[in-house]
Amino acid sequence: MAFPDDFLYELRARNPIEDVASGYVNLKRAGHNFKGLCPFHAEKTPSFTVYPDSSSFFCFGCGAGGDVITFIKRIENLDYPEAVRFLAGRAGMTVPEDKAQSGLADAKMRIREINREAGRFFYKMLHTQKGAAAMEYAKNRGLSEEIIKKFAIGFAPDSWDELYNYLKSKNYRDEDIEAADLVRKNRYGRFNDRYRNRLMFPIVDLQGNVIGFGGRDLTGQSNAKYINTSDTLIYKKTNNLYALNIAKNSKSDFMLLCEGYMDAIAMHRAGFDNAVASCGTALTEEQVQLLARYTNSVTIVYDADAAGQKAVRRAIPLIKRTGISIKVLVVEDAKDPDEYIKKNGSASFEMLLSRAPTDTEYLLNCERALVNMDSPEGRVKYLNAAARIIAEIPNSIERDVYAAKVAEETGTDKQAILSQTTRNVRSEQKKQQHDEFVSMTRQAQGRTDKVNPERASNLRAASAEDKLLACLLLNPDRCEYLRGILPPEKMATSFNKRVYEHILKCSDEGRNIDIGCFADGFTPQETGAITALLVGVQGVKMTDDDLRRCADIILSASAELKAEKIDQYQPEEIQKYLAELAKKKKRSSQ
Repeated sequence: MAFPDDFLYELRARNPIEDVASGYVNLKRAGHNFKGLCPFHAEKTPSFTVYPDSSSFFCFGCGAGGDVITFIKRIENLDYPEAVRFLAGRAGMTVPEDKAQSGLADAKMRIREINREAGRFFYKMLHTQKGAAAMEYAKNRGLSEEIIKKFAIGFAPDSWDELYNYLKSKNYRDEDIEAADLVRKNRYGRFNDRYRNRLMFPIVDLQGNVIGFGGRDLTGQSNAKYINTSDTLIYKKTNNLYALNIAKNSKSDFMLLCEGYMDAIAMHRAGFDNAVASCGTALTEEQVQLLARYTNSVTIVYDADAAGQKAVRRAIPLIKRTGISIKVLVVEDAKDPDEYIKKNGSASFEMLLSRAPTDTEYLLNCERALVNMDSPEGRVKYLNAAARIIAEIPNSIERDVYAAKVAEETGTDKQAILSQTTRNVRSEQKKQQHDEFVSMTRQAQGRTDKVNPERASNLRAASAEDKLLACLLLNPDRCEYLRGILPPEKMATSFNKRVYEHILKCSDEGRNIDIGCFADGFTPQETGAITALLVGVQGVKMTDDDLRRCADIILSASAELKAEKIDQYQPEEIQKYLAELAKKKKRSSQ
């Protein structure tokens, strides 16, 4: 146990889950509980539920669940000790010394230190003679010394091992430098610097730690214009947004979403400190969820070329599902916002931002540009596309407004557009209901259970195990009773066996048995599955007879010999099986 049980009990008590979660999710009371849009996946209908009575949360959409520590682990992308320290800091508590500190936490700390030192190295290199050409490039791109310092922009020299030797001089170990993805081992077993002759952009997390780098080629000869840190213990590019550590403190009531590092920096250079960018990847659902924690409104600022506009259309539905309002900047007479600002100035760009169309207007404009509006065929094609776009609007009043606008510009009856829109909405609802039914059916059959994949082939026994485990979590005093009638090795599924053993171990050690006891040693997905067991039996009372029936089902499944495998068993095993059957038959007749 990394932390004392009484400390964790107080930690959870002083960090009520409804208070902590409300800092990330707009929660509304639903009886004794609270509901809101899940921060871990995109959804339109709230399925994220907080249960103050059990100090737990569960999302019926994605299956995320657990206690307040698990919540912070997931939402802040921290490991268990880091999440505990985060909550302790929030509550003003002193964390007890952990003599058995996790090796993983130590490894993460070393990578952060190495990244910080590498960032200093790159920054210094940019200001040396070796970095003169890179500095000239930066100045030509309009990067002032103030901006270079603000973003800690640096330069990786054209050397195979200069960074490696520098980090070694600081007494860092090879395996840690490699774990930070700053070097790669060549075929001769020697370490080479990963970044060479590149302008370097440190990626900083919300706590101010350098967690990765992006490097822009300066030669024009590399196959990769940018190379980025691969996923490490402290960095996952799909979960981070470049410059969010700065933009989150902006006084603006919206954020600018850019395509890359230089685009975001150009916005900041022009005075727009609310700009962020994805980290060397197309926009992801995780990045959108992160964005939703800090703003309710986003203006997409992508390049004007075909690739940029394609990326806009891909980003809109991802962002829209979070409930964030969207505008799309349309840049004219420039290939990107940076070029536009250089030509026309920041004031003109700010005016362009104020006139940016909503996502619906943008999509309608795109569809209109694809057809000949002077021909009946073109207008019909546009109207059908418009009806599909308007059907995506969740607010009926807003749908009515856009239907009226399209009707006016095409000389069409508004009701005809709304009728087609309604048909599209119903069709989409039926499709969603069908998909949900198929998903629920597969889940009930265990076919989509990644946490407990053995469920599909042991449905009856797994169901009994689920009920039994949920009962133990609600009634820890039944541990000794169940221990006497059901040994852990008789469980049909490995995951439930592991959960059962953990509960019994906690009972032996006199620890609290609740959803919180799984925060350490179980993955967030596993904790979510365990929370689902609790949610499934809320309000259901189980007697000792009920527990006995569940145990009998599990024992029966354990004793069952498969006919197709009968030749694999020894004679004494078959005799033992027959004796168990006779014993069970005698017990059931009593």
